[in-house]
Amino acid sequence: MKTSKLLFNNIEINDINNSDNNACNNDIELINTSLSMDSEIKIKNEFEMEFDKVDINEYDCNFINDNENNNFLFHNDNRVENNLLKLILEIGAPNYAFKKILNWAKDAYSTGYQFNPRSTSYKSQIKMIEKHSNLDFLRPTIKKVALPPDNLMLDVTCFDFSTMLSALMNNKELNQLSNLVVNPNDPFAKYVSPSGKLGEVNSGYWYHQAYNNLVKDCNNDFLLPIIFAMDKTTISNSAHLHVFVIMFTTTIFKRNIRNQAHAWRPLGYIPIDRNYYSGPQWNAMTSELKSIRLNMLFDTVLQSFRAAQQEGALKIPLTLGNQTKKVNLKVPLAFIIGDIQGGDNICGRSAYYQSDARRICRMCNATPEVYDSKEVDNCQLLVMEEMKQLCINKENDKLHSLMQYNNWQAFFDIDYGGLPGGVFTAACPPEALHSLENGLINHCLKELFKHVITNQTQRKFDVVVQEWVLYSRQHYMKAYSAEFPRLLFQDGVSSISDVSAGTKVGILFAIVIAALTKNGREVLLNDAKLTEKIYVNMIEAFKLLLCYWAWLKKMSFGRSMT
Repeated sequence: MKTSKLLFNNIEINDINNSDNNACNNDIELINTSLSMDSEIKIKNEFEMEFDKVDINEYDCNFINDNENNNFLFHNDNRVENNLLKLILEIGAPNYAFKKILNWAKDAYSTGYQFNPRSTSYKSQIKMIEKHSNLDFLRPTIKKVALPPDNLMLDVTCFDFSTMLSALMNNKELNQLSNLVVNPNDPFAKYVSPSGKLGEVNSGYWYHQAYNNLVKDCNNDFLLPIIFAMDKTTISNSAHLHVFVIMFTTTIFKRNIRNQAHAWRPLGYIPIDRNYYSGPQWNAMTSELKSIRLNMLFDTVLQSFRAAQQEGALKIPLTLGNQTKKVNLKVPLAFIIGDIQGGDNICGRSAYYQSDARRICRMCNATPEVYDSKEVDNCQLLVMEEMKQLCINKENDKLHSLMQYNNWQAFFDIDYGGLPGGVFTAACPPEALHSLENGLINHCLKELFKHVITNQTQRKFDVVVQEWVLYSRQHYMKAYSAEFPRLLFQDGVSSISDVSAGTKVGILFAIVIAALTKNGREVLLNDAKLTEKIYVNMIEAFKLLLCYWAWLKKMSFGRSMT
């Protein structure tokens, strides 16, 4: 038995509440009401209230009960929380927003906030924050670019590089010594790998050479290499809305920190000029003209970055962790992250990938003849200064033989730490995703399923792999991770379209495991009619690819540059 108390205008009314009624266990206070009642208030055992000759809706009460059967009681807290749920559904907010908003409201209430804001709209509130926090300088600028031959006017969104770099390095969450690749003895000195192994970018050959080329005064100069990420981003497929995004970060952040979105800052957003033309109109333009147009857009975004690379442009106080020093900042471009076609567009190579391509590599002058060669060093790396001279001298025949456009490339004017390859080695260097996972591994899987085993054999081989799903659960088997490829495939392994690069590694791994089982071996030898030699060679080649993949995933290896 529990006792409840009602307080109406300082009049206490006690009642014995039935133990079955769990809706009200605590005292309920109804205060600040001007209630005059001439009728008798009858209180029943289940806390039922009947107000004769009185309209309860006339009064401002925190306790509402309009159910004649009194099966449940509805409190003002329920109304507020339900309205919040309704609001979240109406604006399409995620489910976790409910708790976040409640926590925000609780904090606001506990600190005495009166919910009487000066600004009642989102935009006006943002403007007020920008004004009070002096954030106006972070706003991007819109630059208009007229593209030939029809003077198409495009708006290019540009961010000032120096400003965004300052915002990045002033982020206290990022700028902690535990997150930085710096010399443990002196963070402003040349980086030396503590383990003596290759790992972070600053432990490699490029950093060593760039430091020797750019740092003339080790007491004042500080090398802060920059990384670009460039790719086309789809906003809406149905509306054909796309934009070319250029983001940047620095190698001074550790790799696990750079893998987080907040460790990057925007440099520019370039509209896709292809969206303004029909198919016939776009196809009528030459590749050289398209390259000229693209480099005009690149040049517009890169202006502030080029200015920051000038000698003495960034003599600023630099904070690393808890230490601050005025330095002459050097910001060479280490490399650019992007896809293969994007890298070719950046350095001005024709994006042609058929077997008769005159040049098969972005970084060197290799021709298709080297496909049949097993010799090492049968090509020469391109030197950016030499390629620039070919463009200046209009040596179109030599450029044509290299599948290189004859127009000036915007990235020719960027400093790459003084290394001779320049943009040709910096523009999307070979990496595991495109060269291996979506490269060699992808081609091996296509060759296997299209030309080696038939559809009937594929179905039988899928059954072998699908049986593993029935086994007891094992660690790392259900999903791809950085350390181990996926192994369980409920839908089989013969479908490689519209799957991620990591999933393709898992498919290759599952094929090797299945081929080594009794059932898998029988399918490949008896059903697919593979010879013993082809069967063994296939497994050996796939195992080598997987070992290479595992080696590339190591955090450190070999020896660092000294």
